[in-house]
Amino acid sequence: MDEVDRGSQHPSDAQPSAQLHAPDDPAAHAPLPNRQATEPNGAPSEAEIQRRAASRRRRVTMLALILLIAAVAVIIWLIMNRGLESTDDAFIDGDAVSIAPQVGGKVRAVHFTDNQVVGRGDLLLEIDPREYEIAVATAKAKLESADAQIKTGEANLAIIKTTAGASVDQARSDLARQQHLVQQSQDQVNSARATAQRAAADASRAVSLYRDRVMSKQDLDKAQAAARSSQADLQAAQRAVSAAQSATQSAKAQLDQALTVPQQIALREAALAQAHAAADQAAAELRQAQLNLSYTRVLAPQSGRIAARSVNPGDTVQANQMLARLVIGMPWITANFKETQITHMAPGQPARIKVDAFPDMTLHGYVDSIQPATGTQFSLLPAENATGNYVKVVQRVPVKIVLDNPATLEQSLPLGLSVEPEVDTTAPAAAVQPRIEPPATLEGDGKVPDGGTAQ
Repeated sequence: MDEVDRGSQHPSDAQPSAQLHAPDDPAAHAPLPNRQATEPNGAPSEAEIQRRAASRRRRVTMLALILLIAAVAVIIWLIMNRGLESTDDAFIDGDAVSIAPQVGGKVRAVHFTDNQVVGRGDLLLEIDPREYEIAVATAKAKLESADAQIKTGEANLAIIKTTAGASVDQARSDLARQQHLVQQSQDQVNSARATAQRAAADASRAVSLYRDRVMSKQDLDKAQAAARSSQADLQAAQRAVSAAQSATQSAKAQLDQALTVPQQIALREAALAQAHAAADQAAAELRQAQLNLSYTRVLAPQSGRIAARSVNPGDTVQANQMLARLVIGMPWITANFKETQITHMAPGQPARIKVDAFPDMTLHGYVDSIQPATGTQFSLLPAENATGNYVKVVQRVPVKIVLDNPATLEQSLPLGLSVEPEVDTTAPAAAVQPRIEPPATLEGDGKVPDGGTAQ
């Protein structure tokens, strides 16, 4: 009974004792944790009920306060981030050109190393030029031979034009003279034939008279000799006619040839034109040979930084073989936003960029342009949604973000770095002036350059 009475003693009965030991201790007023705060019949006391109700009120108040603070924080966050679109599918992008020779051969010297900064026109690579020097010498000799053919053709054309008129007149005069000689020779033949006929008749009568012993042997011999002489004169006259006729034919042929002088002039002019064409071809081959020789010296087309070098002295390279990459120009950001994020996105809106590689770096820029197609449209195997089962996938649209004053960055930004851009789509759109780099031109455009260039 004593134990029950002590156990059921009201907490207020113990307060004087506690106050005697620690009158200033607030904890003395709290009930002991192991003390039962119940009535003798086991029911909670009124003080315990009040304590529990106060505890519940405090918990509810604290929960409500926490929910209120969270709601206020969410509202503040929504207000501060209203219209901000961000993505982690974004990278540093930029321009890069291939360093490739335009002729093949053995590499004699390499004048750059990995990740080196080079200037426009710097000598990057040398290829053994001996083969191309021989080609230049051969082309020069061919051009000189073509020039000599031109000079010969011009001289022959000038000669034939100068002597053309005189040759025709001379040929006509020779033909007329030969025709006259033929006529004279024919007259001589006729005269010789008559003389020969008379001499033959005299010889025949002389034979008859000699038989009748009217004419002496001596007169007979004279008559026969005269007949033979006349016959010889006839034959000579006939041969003279034949010779005169042959000379006439030759003179006629010379006249015909002289009359073909215009055709000969045209033929010589055509030959001269062909010689000029051969000279032009030889000159073009010489320029090509000189150009190929200049290509043995590969120059940097623009200022930039070398990347992906894959050439060493002694390597044998082919024309248009990529030997390195040259990163040029200013970098930009390519951000692949979801299609639901570009609803209010427009060129000119400001952007803030975080770089994963440099956590303390915050870049600023603006939206330059939005690609007119999703990324999958230009993939190697674009999606074909017209066949089979269709599963809708949120598409991503590449957005180009240009940095503000990228030339003033303290650290270089390698291409391909991951970034997280954040675009303020509540800002008004603005006209964006395209940033175009000046075109890279070869040294000596329109001429044979002093050195090869990168492609």
